[in-house]
Amino acid sequence: MPRFQQLSNAIIAFVISFTIADENSGQISFLDTLVSRKNGIISIDACRKRTHTDRCLDLNSQHDRKHQVSAAPNTSRGKDEEIDRVHTALEFNGYPPKFIYDVQTRRSQSSTEDIP
Repeated sequence: MPRFQQLSNAIIAFVISFTIADENSGQISFLDTLVSRKNGIISIDACRKRTHTDRCLDLNSQHDRKHQVSAAPNTSRGKDEEIDRVHTALEFNGYPPKFIYDVQTRRSQSSTEDIP
């Protein structure tokens, strides 16, 4: 185990445990992203664990509207494939397509703080 990992785990051992992942075939996952390196060019894509279920906040939940709005995709931050996946997951969780479209349209025109 590398020294940094040992020190990090010793400091807060009961709260969080650090692991180190190795790059494999020019790719490494970090948080919810897959970082790829090919011919000196770095690309970043969304990455999900095999156990990911596409569950998110139910639109009829008592959560603050800002939290519900944050679940809808923002075209400036993702690829079309990721947007389609998020749309499908939101619809599965009860979000009407018009709600998703309205949030996405507003986000592309202004910051998220301006959305109700």
